[in-house]
Amino acid sequence: MDFTIANQINADSMESSSSYTSKTIDHLVLVAGMCDELDLSNLIDKLIPQDMAKRTVSVGQTVKAMILNGLSFANHALYLSPIFFKDKPT
Repeated sequence: MDFTIANQINADSMESSSSYTSKTIDHLVLVAGMCDELDLSNLIDKLIPQDMAKRTVSVGQTVKAMILNGLSFANHALYLSPIFFKDKPT
């Protein structure tokens, strides 16, 4: 009975929305999720002394960006990362 109710709700909601979008979910999402799950950025930030008043991005966040950039199979310089990650769900 729950299955038919869920199908009816899905059918009703599909009729009301007229536009759909899709995004490519690559392996980067899995790697970014594991970095977050392991709390890698915070661990690195705790181990490496840094002056946050002089930084926009922490060392841990930079390491995460370098990992994702290295696994992207693109030969982009790291300063181009904001452009690369603009459409990536990280």
